[in-house]
Amino acid sequence: MKQEYRGVISFILLCSLSLIFVSCAVSAPALSVSPGPSSSERAASASVPDRDAATAAEGAAGEEIPAEELFFHTAAEGTVHDAGFYEITLREDGSGNIYNTDFDALRRTVLCSRPGCSHCEEGCSGYLPCAANIPEVMAASDLLIFAYSGNPYYFTDLGDQTLARVEIRDLNGENARTICTFDANVQLDFNFAFSESALFALGTTFQSESTVAQREVIKIDLATGEKTVLARFDGGSEERYYFVGAAKGKLFFKKSWIDEALLNGAEITSTEDITNALSFALFTVDPRTGETAEVRRWESGETLQKIVGDACFYVNPGSIDQLDLDTYEIKRVVSGQEYCSPDTVEQVYFMDPYLIYNIHYPAEDPADAVIKRFVCNVETLELRESTLTTSFRGISDPVFIAALTPRFLLVGYSIEEVPPAEQPAFLSSIRRRYAMLDFQAFVQNQPDYAMISEDF
Repeated sequence: MKQEYRGVISFILLCSLSLIFVSCAVSAPALSVSPGPSSSERAASASVPDRDAATAAEGAAGEEIPAEELFFHTAAEGTVHDAGFYEITLREDGSGNIYNTDFDALRRTVLCSRPGCSHCEEGCSGYLPCAANIPEVMAASDLLIFAYSGNPYYFTDLGDQTLARVEIRDLNGENARTICTFDANVQLDFNFAFSESALFALGTTFQSESTVAQREVIKIDLATGEKTVLARFDGGSEERYYFVGAAKGKLFFKKSWIDEALLNGAEITSTEDITNALSFALFTVDPRTGETAEVRRWESGETLQKIVGDACFYVNPGSIDQLDLDTYEIKRVVSGQEYCSPDTVEQVYFMDPYLIYNIHYPAEDPADAVIKRFVCNVETLELRESTLTTSFRGISDPVFIAALTPRFLLVGYSIEEVPPAEQPAFLSSIRRRYAMLDFQAFVQNQPDYAMISEDF
């Protein structure tokens, strides 16, 4: 009975922790990952085969399956394309608008060409109606991908609007078409990976008769909408899985679990107890075959793992290591930095060879806390502080980075209050003004901003 009680507490507390680790596994069991369903399971659930016939035929023939370049999308961030930067901004009522920043024209607009449109109703190509299921947006070469994660917890009858689904549109926002839809008890992770031909998602199926959810890595063909299960994660309620990156032709996931050895026989009574007893594992899933491979394990508080682009970094107390994703060799790039820790480092970016990150310096009075940004050349190991900041209401913070390319950054160079007349178009009472900034000017702390005009 005691063990059963403890299991219930663990599950409840882990559910709350999963909201914290959305960005993000006695010895632990072997990595509990299984391939897609067998042929008999596939017959019972033909809508989600374990892999398509072409892939299986190529694998059987021993032929090399060509790899496509993978891109990773982090929840609530926009997407960069030659046509500009696409993002979703919430309105006052919780619905959304799609915005495009044209890099060449230096202009930011709602993705709608209809004259006089208010951008707040169906029929507008830049309007997203459902507050309970706002999508993530990604840009492939010739289309926009809208991945709706789904909301199994939203019990108001909104029909199909709260279902997890994938929609594609032309780059101008027109010609929207849904290519696949999931059942009502399925929720997709808010992070995704994509290539020119496919979207990759981590899906969770909630079983009403059990507290153990089924987790699957799913490939969605952008041409046909066909869903392919690449791998299934087998684990109890005390295990969590996170989609954390896509690089070097592999999908990266993180697993966390309660490590009995770290508990030392103690009872779990709080979220802090769980946090201190967690272990983690980073592992890969091959997007062509579904094969898995473990990369590294660590304990809670020991390090914080971040995959940014084609690079992986581990933030340790006082230092930062870079993990080579080809050889898995580790190189220390930052040493002896005060206040550098898994708890204080945030907003990590990488554009070879520059590692960019913020450190939050705490204070007794939270109002006195300071955030500083640092730029490290991982080749020369030169570390410098970035002095480009934005001030609002007496608080100064590093400039907000909306998008990063090898040539330039799209930054929020200033913050202003939204005029009351425009408030229905914005959930927040403040908004950022955008500007382009040459990448080397950013590294050299030169505020040579090219202002972006806005036309809504």
